[in-house]
Amino acid sequence: MTSPQSCEVIVLGGGKGGKTLATELGNKSVKMALIERSAEPGVQLLDMPDFPEAYKPEALSGREFLRTLAALGRAHPDEARTAALLAELELEPAALERPVRTLSKGMTQKLGLAAALSLERELYVLDEPMSGLDPAARVAVKSVLRRLSREGRTLFFTSHVLADVDELCSSIAVLERARLRFRGSPRALCERYGEPSLERAFMRCIRDDEHALRA
Repeated sequence: MTSPQSCEVIVLGGGKGGKTLATELGNKSVKMALIERSAEPGVQLLDMPDFPEAYKPEALSGREFLRTLAALGRAHPDEARTAALLAELELEPAALERPVRTLSKGMTQKLGLAAALSLERELYVLDEPMSGLDPAARVAVKSVLRRLSREGRTLFFTSHVLADVDELCSSIAVLERARLRFRGSPRALCERYGEPSLERAFMRCIRDDEHALRA
């Protein structure tokens, strides 16, 4: 899949739809693109790994984790940009001095987002970026994603939360059993099935797929 600049593309699907696999494949493409397109000025891509939440580093503090991710992204840490982003995400500065392993799921999720989004890129690949966040944190993250879109960044992410999809995304893809069932705007999906809500249209889409497979 390709996506135009500043267009949010999201991958939806059931529990075994293939969303994470699609994102992981996207990550491999991103890593290849960093090599293949390194000679092209201004072409910079970044994926958000599942750590620190999934693989909490034993020894690193939050601040050290941010610096490590910046080094892996071949970037010099922009302290001002990072500080502004942490404030937007409502992550307390004191959390940066604590070992990552001691942070809550929500705090590590915000730390991972801060590590990824503090690096200026044209494309961000995020696997369920609002997982584990409370309502206030979700509002903060959505505000950051909207800002990045206004700046002309492309956001590619997966989600189960259709309300977020309807609110944020201009283009969506629906995967079911690792098959692409739909790609277009949220409104187009609703119109295809004659449903007033994205949630009902989504369920029609994946259930029609199940019925077709059983026929």
